[in-house]
Amino acid sequence: MIEPASRVAGAPVPRRRTGTTVSQVTLSAAADSLTASSDSYSLSISSGQDSRLVVTENERRTSVPLEKVLTAMQRACPLDEVVPVARALEVWLSQRPVCDQEAFTSGLATLMWSQRAHERRHRGLRDLRWQVVVLRPDATIPVPWVPSTVTSKRTIKQIRESSRDRSAAREIARLSAGDVVVWACAQEPMVSSAVLANPTRVAKQSAEMLAVGEDDLRMVVAPGRPVAIAAPVGAARLSAESVAEHVTAPLVAAAKVGW
Repeated sequence: MIEPASRVAGAPVPRRRTGTTVSQVTLSAAADSLTASSDSYSLSISSGQDSRLVVTENERRTSVPLEKVLTAMQRACPLDEVVPVARALEVWLSQRPVCDQEAFTSGLATLMWSQRAHERRHRGLRDLRWQVVVLRPDATIPVPWVPSTVTSKRTIKQIRESSRDRSAAREIARLSAGDVVVWACAQEPMVSSAVLANPTRVAKQSAEMLAVGEDDLRMVVAPGRPVAIAAPVGAARLSAESVAEHVTAPLVAAAKVGW
């Protein structure tokens, strides 16, 4: 049974690290307050022996034990006299699953490692995949969108296309560092690979800055990091110097990366 959060009472939920407690009533009031101010999600608390916080947003419904919620809240935004419970809960909610509507209107296409990439000693272009992520003000990292079991193939295609178009149009700074051009998103470095959604623009501008032919350009890509573009010699040097897992490939091959 799911009841409005404000109707549920119970034993105090321990506040970790501070030695104080937060009652379930206080947490419920915070949930009600956020629900009232949100036009996207709603929060409720299930009654019973195993009380859980339920987050509902369009086709998404996430149920998490209250104890686990509070522990995660404390980790993301330590509770004290200065940080209200509602604010800490809001920070925790920034990591909630991404619904289809949010992915369609705000998603960005970025590169990630494929599921089998960690099994390979030497990673190549086949180990890269596009993924859809959203940026939320309180989230420390981009939040990935994963299609739900009710998401249609048509909707998945539409979300991926809108995210790729958004990435292709996104302004990402480029910096010349000798024989290398570095493309990096200053505000959100982890989505810098979005620039490769428009490889034609990257090739043209990088070639102009390096004074080399577009067909000679190579990319050095490490998901979650800035993208480096260089001529073969510069790319080989950069690859040898890099300590992060990465892929070095012709820039034209960016168009071959799948989802």
